[in-house]
Amino acid sequence: MINYFYSLNAWVMFSLVVMAFIVFSIVGFFLSIKLIPKTVREKHKELVSYGLATISIFTAVLLTFIAIAAWESYCKAETAVGKEAQLVADVLRISLVMPEPLRSKIMEGGTQYLDIVIQEEWPTMGSPIMNFKPGRDELVSLYINVSKFRTNDSILQIQYANLYEKVNDLLDARRSRIMLAYQHFQPILWGVILISALCNITFLFLLNMESMRLHIAINSLITIVIGCIFALIICLERPFQGGLAISSDDFSNVKINIIEYQNKY
Repeated sequence: MINYFYSLNAWVMFSLVVMAFIVFSIVGFFLSIKLIPKTVREKHKELVSYGLATISIFTAVLLTFIAIAAWESYCKAETAVGKEAQLVADVLRISLVMPEPLRSKIMEGGTQYLDIVIQEEWPTMGSPIMNFKPGRDELVSLYINVSKFRTNDSILQIQYANLYEKVNDLLDARRSRIMLAYQHFQPILWGVILISALCNITFLFLLNMESMRLHIAINSLITIVIGCIFALIICLERPFQGGLAISSDDFSNVKINIIEYQNKY
């Protein structure tokens, strides 16, 4: 169910979330009019105003912090992807000055790793069916080939030290990307966010206003804002799924550049 929800277009998912809040707001508003007489609203308007102000502050602060956390998580994932792709490019570029057969092994292993990431891993990133074993095995094989290299050439030793460091960094970068793909908000946190937002909207029903149109307008506008922030959190919370999912373009660009390297050198 969740995977299907995140497979939707970003605008579709965004619209569905906002519409759900609007429906709750409209239905709840008219139910409150029938269930709570105007005289009761008038009698307790000060208490309602105080309660609304209090819960609005808490909800605003909560949604703000959660939205910032989701955005930071998304940015971290985006940075991790860029770093990993750059390290693959660095490893393959340094391999151009290495002697055979190490050069061919690195080029072949690096190209195969890019194909695995782009074609096999990326379509299932963040989902339970993701199989990261082929990519891991390919990278470990590349690491073993690099570790076995020996030379007495002082220039090559400098290049080799740089290459060995980049391969180790690449392994760490891959691990970071995979970990970020599975870091999601806990269900209890989603429950707290949803309950706070709905309670805030519910308090709007209890306001006592002379103009029903103005009451509906204020109720709808605040609900739309809350719904938009909630939808934004949903979109950003899983950086590798949904309409705002991070693409594999960085890896694709590296592969294009590597093909040019191979044809040129």
